[in-house]
Amino acid sequence: MNHNQELNARNLYNFAVDLLIGSNNKKLVKLGLTILEMFQANDALKEAVRLIGLSDEFTIFAVFLMRAWENASTEILNLAKKVEGWGRIHAIAEIISSLLVEGHVSGISVIANSNAMINKFLAHSPKQKMIESDKQIVNDVTEWARENTED
Repeated sequence: MNHNQELNARNLYNFAVDLLIGSNNKKLVKLGLTILEMFQANDALKEAVRLIGLSDEFTIFAVFLMRAWENASTEILNLAKKVEGWGRIHAIAEIISSLLVEGHVSGISVIANSNAMINKFLAHSPKQKMIESDKQIVNDVTEWARENTED
């Protein structure tokens, strides 16, 4: 019997966790996080994701995993408060997106408030200032929202 087309879910999960916690190669850690999106996270995995998400390098991957968690918006917001730069931008963008999908805000209010919200998060970084590249990111996100939001 040939089973080349089958994957054992437990083995795949264990492989992904091994990549996440055992690899010192960033690409392999990202692969592990990506694979783990297919699985429900237990408490130990959630703690590992919260911790690795503190690195801007891995924040977006952590956010992708957190989207499936109970209280996802709260988890992502808590992460956004602890990271800077692109990690924060990705987290805030996910919160804005989920608010739109859930119907809590209109596209127009997102456009009106996203720039201010992102500026506020960036401005309260430990460095207490926004660097020029972060300002450009905010402007790019706001422009994208204007172009891609229908009301």
